[in-house]
Amino acid sequence: MLMPYPSRRPNHGLMTMYEFGETIGGLERCYYFGHGKDLYHFDHFMGQFQNVYPELMNLRSYVIEGTKSEEDVHKVLVKVTSGVDRSESHFVFILAVKNVGTRKGALMTRCLMRHLPQ
Repeated sequence: MLMPYPSRRPNHGLMTMYEFGETIGGLERCYYFGHGKDLYHFDHFMGQFQNVYPELMNLRSYVIEGTKSEEDVHKVLVKVTSGVDRSESHFVFILAVKNVGTRKGALMTRCLMRHLPQ
């Protein structure tokens, strides 16, 4: 997640999220945020991420509340606590195993969505 960390590498958490996005970085439309978006450049991803999911920026903590696997897709429900006002938000990470490339075999984020608990 994107907890604050005193580092010489600003935006390291965002860069990690970008690097482990399943279809990010190519010239085709990416559905990481639930809708088609050009995310071939890190700056595009960073701007979109900060606008769509501000709760994930500088978070205080997170808890994995559940997982579910369906064939080659894994869903992970995560509760995050804001580092700003300690409010809680829930997200679902849709993960898939990468089949080719340098990260072959790694779980990659296919899509990240806000989740409203029932």
